Amino acid sequence: LAQRQRLGEEWVEWALQGDHPVLLWTRRLVAYKRLERLAEALEDPQKRERFIASGVILIFGGRIHQDDPYGLDQYRRIQAALRQDERLRQRVIFFDNYNTWEAPRLFQMSDGEVMLADDGQEAAATGFMKVQLAGGLVIAADDGAVPGSVVFYNGQNLHQGANGFQVPFDWQWDGDLGKWVFTPTVDGLTVAFERFGEAFRDKATLGVMVRNALAQAPRVSVDRAAEDMLRLFGRAVAAAAVGV
Repeated sequence: LAQRQRLGEEWVEWALQGDHPVLLWTRRLVAYKRLERLAEALEDPQKRERFIASGVILIFGGRIHQDDPYGLDQYRRIQAALRQDERLRQRVIFFDNYNTWEAPRLFQMSDGEVMLADDGQEAAATGFMKVQLAGGLVIAADDGAVPGSVVFYNGQNLHQGANGFQVPFDWQWDGDLGKWVFTPTVDGLTVAFERFGEAFRDKATLGVMVRNALAQAPRVSVDRAAEDMLRLFGRAVAAAAVGV
């Protein structure tokens, strides 16, 4: 990562000695996936300090649509926050030209993944599934495929499969859409950063949560998904053969 993004050997030494968890936010940069929550957290002085205290190194990036300014707008907001506070420059890293051949290395090296979307907008969310296969934890809203393999840590369910941290929804006015949306909150994201950092530094807690994540591998396996799809097609073909 340091070579790819020209971060330098000093950054590597700082990152390793500081015991910093690496968190990915690598998705399509569209409005309903709410990268703006990160921008909002970094722009707010108090939330920025809480993010820095969490110890998290956040890598963000993803595809944008050439006719949609959302991704570029959020990128500019985040870069402006980095210019205002030099401490963020080694903590929030834009992975330019995010691609399929380097993505596996990111998933293998990371300690977790952020998966946010407005209520009812999340689908398969394959990014967090790939991280789980490598024992990574998940920061997510409770939507789409997330409930199928993520158990949110509540402080008491460590040994009941806890392997992630929830960002709650709340109603918020979206000026671009001109309507209220049930969306992940910036306060909830800030708390999730803190709890993720705390769990990472407590190695006994981290060990249990990593094992919990790995235990979900059968649920998020590509082989399992392919087998389910073949069975679905098989039923459809059989139904068509008898005119159903």
